[in-house]
Amino acid sequence: SIILLPFAWPLPVEPQALDIFLQCLQNHTSPSNTISESIYTPNNSSFQSGLMAYVKNRRFLTFETPKPLAIIAAKDESHVQATVLCAKYSGLEIRIRSGGHDYEALSYTSTVPFAILDLFNLRSIDIDITNQTAWVQAGATLGELYYKISKKKQTPWLSSWGLPYNWSWWAFCRRWVWESDEKIRPLSGQCCRCTES
Repeated sequence: SIILLPFAWPLPVEPQALDIFLQCLQNHTSPSNTISESIYTPNNSSFQSGLMAYVKNRRFLTFETPKPLAIIAAKDESHVQATVLCAKYSGLEIRIRSGGHDYEALSYTSTVPFAILDLFNLRSIDIDITNQTAWVQAGATLGELYYKISKKKQTPWLSSWGLPYNWSWWAFCRRWVWESDEKIRPLSGQCCRCTES
């Protein structure tokens, strides 16, 4: 009889892929916006806490769950651009963590070698009441957006019954529409442009 024991096998990756990725990041960022302080690898003491920081579903925090080769906690839009370009160049998949929730663990697990692009530091919200527009960076949460709008506008645009309704709509929108934006828009570092109708 055969006995199967669960082991966490490392993801297959060329030994140089991570080195190529990290060197590429250094080459594609300016000295004024150095990215080295934003890179966390498993050798870094902050790697595990950085990985667990925004995990919403703890069942994916097991020994068997594949871990990223690196976490890039972008602090500038140029870090986002460099990460996207260098991941493609080195053959690593990138998973993007932003201000939204992720109960399916799509932003921090993968079956192929990957790095996490963490956008939580990019959370700027610029609201223009005159033009009724808002520029929202990808790391901002919906609560932060609502708060900024409420500070700029005298009348709240969300009624008490609207919140549960809007949350159900938001979940649908988040899953099927804006998830694609997360993968398309990182080159500009911006998440979406919201207009009030």
